[in-house]
Amino acid sequence: SERVFQVRNNDIANLSVIEGDDGLVIVDAMSAVEGAQAAMKMIREHVSDKPVVAVIYTHTHIDHYGGVKGVVDEADVRSGKVPIIAPGTVASFDKFAIGENVIAGNAMSRRASYAFGSLLEPGPQGFVTCGIGVATVPGPSISYISPTDGITETGTRRTLAGLDFEFLYAPD
Repeated sequence: SERVFQVRNNDIANLSVIEGDDGLVIVDAMSAVEGAQAAMKMIREHVSDKPVVAVIYTHTHIDHYGGVKGVVDEADVRSGKVPIIAPGTVASFDKFAIGENVIAGNAMSRRASYAFGSLLEPGPQGFVTCGIGVATVPGPSISYISPTDGITETGTRRTLAGLDFEFLYAPD
């Protein structure tokens, strides 16, 4: 679609980019820094070298924020230069993201190994994809930056990169 781009198949998740007049809005940052960096390299080579001006997390699963430090500098977020927008309050997003992936992370990782076939040797008798994406990068670096702007009501609007966004709040 015009001004909307997606990088697929270098991670378990996709990275979506919306190109505005003033910069790039990243929607979900993949699961690992390495995959997100590779995705941004492709965006820089084939789409735009505009700065990242906002990141949107759609929900608290790790494959939607784990690569955030591969798309944005944490100092830019802390300074207020680049907002990270997420559903719910900042505190509730942090609670669920950390609770799901730190407290339950070991069990979820084991479940994912079986569900997505990452223990199989890739090849003709192994796996082709894990169903939702190709696979995670080997030995991934997982990152997290807390959101700075919580969306708690449907119809909330933000102007990002010169484009108007209207959010649908879908809790739980």
